[in-house]
Amino acid sequence: LLRGELTMERVDYDRDILDSWRSGLEDQPFAEHYNDYTGQAATEDSGQVTPGLAALLTRVFLAALAILVLGATAFVVYRLLAVRKYFRELDQKDSRGRALGYYLATLALLDKMALGRYPGETPRQYSRRIIRHVHSWSHNFRDLSEGINLALYSRETVRPELAMEAERFFHFTFNSYLATRGKIKALAEIIFSARALKI
Repeated sequence: LLRGELTMERVDYDRDILDSWRSGLEDQPFAEHYNDYTGQAATEDSGQVTPGLAALLTRVFLAALAILVLGATAFVVYRLLAVRKYFRELDQKDSRGRALGYYLATLALLDKMALGRYPGETPRQYSRRIIRHVHSWSHNFRDLSEGINLALYSRETVRPELAMEAERFFHFTFNSYLATRGKIKALAEIIFSARALKI
């Protein structure tokens, strides 16, 4: 009998402790989740980006964008400086070097204008075709081409007039190139195409 009474008292004591613990638990902010937990809350939260992560991703994106803009700007400046350096050094060469340099730059522009030299086409045939497309009474591309051929394959002194004519024809062709392609597109081709002027 005494053992049964002790057992009943122990059950009542345990029940009191459990009720007290539960009542204290209900006062806590997470009690509702504890009592009715179905796993749904965790699933919903997992599909959302936390504010801290969103801020981090934004900072990473802005940093990458800034690096991209700086890289593109540096490349544009580098190409423009390379073009300036090319022509500055070209103007310091002798008549042969200046004539050849301006002539090759002119051929690169003509190639960009879809007026490049065909395979197997002789310099005379090419000059005739260019004259039909890039005509100017003050520039004779055939005489210029023949003068360049002499400069390439002979040891004769190249006249300063040939270098001046090659430079004038380059500027004339460059203006035609700008008119044909448009200034913005032409500038983009010169900057981003390494072979635009063979530079």
